Amino acid sequence: MIPFDAVFPDVARQEMRVMTILEDGQVPADDYMFREFYCVEKGCDCRRVILNIIAARTRKEMATINHALDPKALHYEAGRETVLEPFGQQTKHSAALLELCKTVVLQPEYSSRLKRHYRMIKEAVEAPAHPAQEVIARAADPQASHRRSVRNDSTKPAQGGGRKIGRNDPCLCGSGKKYKKCCISKVTEPEANTESPRRRVPEWEVEVVLPPPKAPRRGSIELHPDVPRDLRRRLEQARLETLVLLRSMDRARVCAAPSDFSPELRALMELDADCAEALWGLDQPMGAFSVRLMLRDTLASLDRLPFARGAALAALKDEDLRSVEAVKDFVVDTLGLEECYSQVKGRDPDAG
Repeated sequence: MIPFDAVFPDVARQEMRVMTILEDGQVPADDYMFREFYCVEKGCDCRRVILNIIAARTRKEMATINHALDPKALHYEAGRETVLEPFGQQTKHSAALLELCKTVVLQPEYSSRLKRHYRMIKEAVEAPAHPAQEVIARAADPQASHRRSVRNDSTKPAQGGGRKIGRNDPCLCGSGKKYKKCCISKVTEPEANTESPRRRVPEWEVEVVLPPPKAPRRGSIELHPDVPRDLRRRLEQARLETLVLLRSMDRARVCAAPSDFSPELRALMELDADCAEALWGLDQPMGAFSVRLMLRDTLASLDRLPFARGAALAALKDEDLRSVEAVKDFVVDTLGLEECYSQVKGRDPDAG
């Protein structure tokens, strides 16, 4: 699946559906952004859209809805055309948001818009010369662009024996500093100059203290022999670092409304959601799903997160960037460490 705004950002800025709730006994007052996701598998005609509902004030994913664009042709069971996506992020407000979506949002005009967006995505997928082909290919195979980066990047320090160096590991140059404080600045992401041409992609450096380690649940996927022992800690740290950035942008009054969200910020939020889903996946019983596929997608998201945070910063105006940097230390000091489990079902009460 790929977000519509990643392929057609200008159209998305004009046509993204936002629902404003002022007073409602079931759903908190806020602006709710309906972010659209479509299938990018070649030859597939699934005729459906995934709607991710995001609250503007908290930037939380409040519900994920699966909507059939042509239920009669696809022989959907009556009453099942629009449902909560079983593998999506849900909260205690999801059911109420689903009803509002069905009764208020999915009117003929918006339904026609979704069908048009579906056709635009499918045409882009099938058009080899479409300018978004690289973005589409990355969504279809998240690991592909990372593999190209490793092959083409001649400046990356040697990682003896094929071991992947982490951002917080000692740098292999022997300086005694952490890799992220040393030679990582010599590594150039291949997308950096194309996605953010205005300036060098900034580094987002914060020091966060991880919460006490969570004991693996008996029989859970976290205990699978192929799952790296430090995967949970890496996911926790990645989510806290991203949360500091989002909170800093909020406190600096940057991107206050969904209409202000840049494609880079939306891509970052999507990667953060991937990490939340991976933390949920670690708690699931053995055999619940393919560990190989889960690791492929999770490790790809972790690899892209540092660049995605920098790209979201690079999309800001210079004065906004300075404001975000000025408040980040305060945000770190007020951070709740358990918030790395925000929206993780089974760990966050609001996520069910």
